[in-house]
Amino acid sequence: MRLTKEDWDKYKWKLRELIKVEAKKAYEQGNWDASLSLWEKGLEQDPSNSSIHNNLGLIFLKKEIFSSAEKHFSRALELDQNCAECFNNLGYLKSLLGEAKEAETYLKKSIQLDPKYADPNFNLAVLYEKSENLGGAVQSFQNFLALQTDEKSEIFFKVRQHLRELTGK
Repeated sequence: MRLTKEDWDKYKWKLRELIKVEAKKAYEQGNWDASLSLWEKGLEQDPSNSSIHNNLGLIFLKKEIFSSAEKHFSRALELDQNCAECFNNLGYLKSLLGEAKEAETYLKKSIQLDPKYADPNFNLAVLYEKSENLGGAVQSFQNFLALQTDEKSEIFFKVRQHLRELTGK
């Protein structure tokens, strides 16, 4: 039996989806090497997929291979200039590298693209606090809390407590 082009395309799509599911599962389990291997296989099949590049960046970030993380986050943004998550991740990386001005620019861009995305507000708050911009830190932590959907989560409780310590309220 010979596969038609349509059948082959369906097969490739199913394979890509299976790789994505397994790569995410490995990532969530903290198995960075397995996740990395699977995302690289996905990238072979779909080299222009910004999501794959972003996920590879996250793995390299976890593995503390910052130059590779930056390469993949940057490539993801070349492919999708509206990826709020990619801007957040690159901003977070820049903050780790001590590049505060660039980090702030990327994090603000992430917020601009998706005002309901909480993570860049948290990362911006931490960045501001490190640079002793307490007003900016307080505002960003408040924004983060306002965007949280689970007020019973551990992160919500910790940020609220930290905000109380910062403000004395």
